[in-house]
Amino acid sequence: MITTKEDKDIAIRFVIGHSATKGGILDRSIDFEEAQTHDFLRLNHVEGYHVPFTKTRIYFATAVAMWDADFYIKVDDDVHVNLGVLATRLAQHRAKPRIYIGCMKSGPVLSQKGVKYHEPEYWKFGDKGNTFRHARPNLCNFQGPGCIYLH
Repeated sequence: MITTKEDKDIAIRFVIGHSATKGGILDRSIDFEEAQTHDFLRLNHVEGYHVPFTKTRIYFATAVAMWDADFYIKVDDDVHVNLGVLATRLAQHRAKPRIYIGCMKSGPVLSQKGVKYHEPEYWKFGDKGNTFRHARPNLCNFQGPGCIYLH
């Protein structure tokens, strides 16, 4: 647990599933580290990029079941988060129902490297060149009540 200057607790966990060979050397390595650090949340999910949003959905469902929190946040491991700023921003939205804070995208898919807002996973959106509105998973945050609908 980390305490911010507003004395609001923020629980931080590394969220990980299991390898394709459950109980194998990779899982045992994570189990060993977890026994030392106590900062992992293990999901009933096989790690991999075959169904990327499944892990996000399972995380939110698991977090809601485990903790009674005002907000539930998922951040990719390559995103820097300033916890003080995050806590301050979330406090501004605490009284609002069902808040989503994150990156939403729709419109043309920019598949050309070097172009601003290049979508490295453009191939997932078909050959039409347009996307439906979807959330990018780099950082997404739901207020508690909104998470119960992510099944």
